Amino acid sequence: MTSQEKEAILSVALLAAFADLSKDESEHAAIRRVAEGFQMDAVDLASAYQKVLGKETTLASASAALTSGEAKSLAYEIARCVCEASGPAIPAEQAFLKDLTAALAILPAEEAAAVENAEAPAPLVPLVPADPGSDLEPILLNYAILTAALELLPQTAGSLAIVPAQMKMVYDIGKRHGIELDRRAVKDFGAALGIGAVAQVLEGGLRKLLSGVLGGLAGKTGENVGGLTGGVAGGTLTFATTYALGAVADRYYASGRKMELAMLKEEFAKLVETAKTKGTEYSTGITAKARELSEKFQGMDISKILGGLLPGKPAA
Repeated sequence: MTSQEKEAILSVALLAAFADLSKDESEHAAIRRVAEGFQMDAVDLASAYQKVLGKETTLASASAALTSGEAKSLAYEIARCVCEASGPAIPAEQAFLKDLTAALAILPAEEAAAVENAEAPAPLVPLVPADPGSDLEPILLNYAILTAALELLPQTAGSLAIVPAQMKMVYDIGKRHGIELDRRAVKDFGAALGIGAVAQVLEGGLRKLLSGVLGGLAGKTGENVGGLTGGVAGGTLTFATTYALGAVADRYYASGRKMELAMLKEEFAKLVETAKTKGTEYSTGITAKARELSEKFQGMDISKILGGLLPGKPAA
């Protein structure tokens, strides 16, 4: 894949991130940090970000730069993952994906229908359910290992499943403290810590793309998992983020939701740094879990992969 095609895919992903103009400022800030934080040879994400904001890059111009079938499929899958980051795509995002389909001259709807009719394995679930009577540490480790393993998968759907898994973890932790949360409450908690659902999915997909390891929904994974130079670092960061998110959520809900935002963010930042070391200690288990999960992603539709992970009902 050429550098021009990679930049075009980045642009499509950014356009997808802004398809929902109602996203709050915290999400926009998180997307901006992702764009400004990437340093990759031959691809300037910060510049692509500015071109999208300035409307210099349009869906038509970005799509025109994608000539190979592989590049078109990856562009669509990453865009779809971004649009569905925190739940089913809203009308504005659905319209964007429809326009993208037309611009790329592909038929993802027919492909998805074929996948839907294929025999699918059991839905992806956390390693161990959150038992209200159990200690917190095993729960944090299970979710952290799960999300880190998802980060290692070459498929775009791996990145898409990370956020719902984190949401399910926060939901389970809230339930441990007698608090029934819906999806909006869980999403808002992450946003308060500076974790944007769309930004997380965008970052994970782009990291894989720019590392040259993205394999699509039906990509082969056996020989790739565990051998990803950029993926291993990304897996450690995802482990740390998930672990810290769960630990802070436990403290927040144990306090009756009375901790101040500044204190929450400070605690979260400290825990992320501490948990990075813990993530390296569990690297073997993360890789093993990634190999186990890789088989679940062969020929599966995203909606099936996410089965059982999203907490509660979508907020109105």
